[in-house]
Amino acid sequence: MPGFFNYKKIIFLTKTSWDYYLHPYRTLYAKELSRNANEVFWINEPTKNLFKFIGQFFLAPIFGTKVIVFTPLLFAPTLHNLNSLNAWMLHIQLFILCGTLNSKDTVLWSVYCHHEKIVRHIPKAYKIYWPGDLFDLNEEQNILSYYDLVMPFTEESLSLLRELYSVKSFLSTTGCDWEFFDQEYQKSTKANYNESNKPIVGYVGNISSFRLDFEILKELASNSKNWDFRFYGPIEQDEETLKSIDELSSLENCSFAGELNYNQVPAAIATFTTGIIPYKLNKFNLGTNPNKFFEYSAMGVPCISSRIPSLQKFSNFIIFAESAKEWSHALEKSVHSFKVNVDDLRKISHLNSPKESLKRLEKTILQA
Repeated sequence: MPGFFNYKKIIFLTKTSWDYYLHPYRTLYAKELSRNANEVFWINEPTKNLFKFIGQFFLAPIFGTKVIVFTPLLFAPTLHNLNSLNAWMLHIQLFILCGTLNSKDTVLWSVYCHHEKIVRHIPKAYKIYWPGDLFDLNEEQNILSYYDLVMPFTEESLSLLRELYSVKSFLSTTGCDWEFFDQEYQKSTKANYNESNKPIVGYVGNISSFRLDFEILKELASNSKNWDFRFYGPIEQDEETLKSIDELSSLENCSFAGELNYNQVPAAIATFTTGIIPYKLNKFNLGTNPNKFFEYSAMGVPCISSRIPSLQKFSNFIIFAESAKEWSHALEKSVHSFKVNVDDLRKISHLNSPKESLKRLEKTILQA
């Protein structure tokens, strides 16, 4: 990948840890960039625990790896909206770890939240803001001038950015580790992963009441006894979520299989007849770009989803549903009449992989 992303010092300031498998596309960007003669640093959310901070140097050495993963020691629980003391402490640790940041050869990448108190003091670095699901232009407009490029998830945010602000913008996407998923897909075509006699409705992701529409899921599973419903992922421990899990678990055709390591995700998806994204259409979900669609697609599995704005451009390849009745019809359609081409699905996943997305991002940055 010649051009901008070569021989750079690239620092990701993040809101999630390196090993958080449900949102792997961010770390996949870092891994991809580390292949191009770049120095790449991944800065986790901080710790207040001195022993944990020191322990990272012994239990999980950060030096000598392709991407240097580092957890700073701060008095704050997050890198977002640091006070002056914590910002100063972070600056010192970043200087020791990375050397000088105020250089044209530095790329500072804010992931999922802005870092105004950090980036405004590093004027020479190229600064990228990847805002995530809850990007609100009205609330965050004051910080946009500190960044050279902003990467929203939705076309609506992109359009507003281009209309109202001079900052460069790029329509971001999520994705999966294409090379790994492709290898697993080749294996899955030679093996029969579906041990059930019933078609399988599958979901991989966070299981929570603010994310999933449990009312639709309960009605759908109750009325679809000829389908098995399998859910993979961490379960939030709030009362509403746990109550809904208990109700779904009481149905013979519903099971919750727990969390997966990222290298287990493709094999789980390979058992699905249909992958689902049954999100509530609340503020949190309206701004999201679910990487599970690209994971399902990489494994050639058709998808049924709520009408999430960022997925509308793939309407020829997704069945959208709103009510429980529509979801029920969509399940039958996904088996009997929805003839989406597997190669087309896999092409979507490939084109939205980090490697391909970074090529497009680089062209945007280099445009006059």
